[in-house]
Amino acid sequence: MKDVTENDEEEEEEEKAKEDDLPSLSDSDFSNGSKGSADDDSDDDPDKNKEITSMQLIWEDDYIMMVCTDSKYLYVYDEDDVEESVLIRKIIGAHTDEISILKYNDHLSLLATGAVNGEIVVWDFEMSKVEGYCLGHTEDITGIEFLAPNPIMVTSSMDCTVCIWGVRPVPIDFKYQCLYRFNNNSWNYDKDLATPVTKTMLI
Repeated sequence: MKDVTENDEEEEEEEKAKEDDLPSLSDSDFSNGSKGSADDDSDDDPDKNKEITSMQLIWEDDYIMMVCTDSKYLYVYDEDDVEESVLIRKIIGAHTDEISILKYNDHLSLLATGAVNGEIVVWDFEMSKVEGYCLGHTEDITGIEFLAPNPIMVTSSMDCTVCIWGVRPVPIDFKYQCLYRFNNNSWNYDKDLATPVTKTMLI
């Protein structure tokens, strides 16, 4: 006669051991950017095991890519191979504070990143270079949306404002300038503070 209880316990232990071997998000290459990067192999690398702060999947007819950020770097991964993500770009240097959000628009080929100090950087995605800076918010950026095909970008911030920006290919006088600013008049009476805008949405 078989002892079914012992078999079940052994199977549970084997499954638990397999689960322990799986990498968690904080340990994997998606969060620390170590895959495909020779300078990230050291265990003493201070940039390893950083949390992802924002992520977007770019799914087009001829390619699949993923763009993500931690507090310091901007990463671009090639996702064509279903078995493995390949790091193809790792960018740093535009922000003076921690990156908290990103948004990509294929029609304009622009990528925007926002930081906790209110900075917004607009990138030429294909060239991986800075297109311009949008300076107008004073606190953490909570939302970014492009109004493509129009060269317009809308952002929201913890400073209780929503800003509308001109992006390429608008005339030079309006490029990366705040065209309109809206103040959130909603008031949190419990805390005696204005309610910050925490998300932007296109409808």
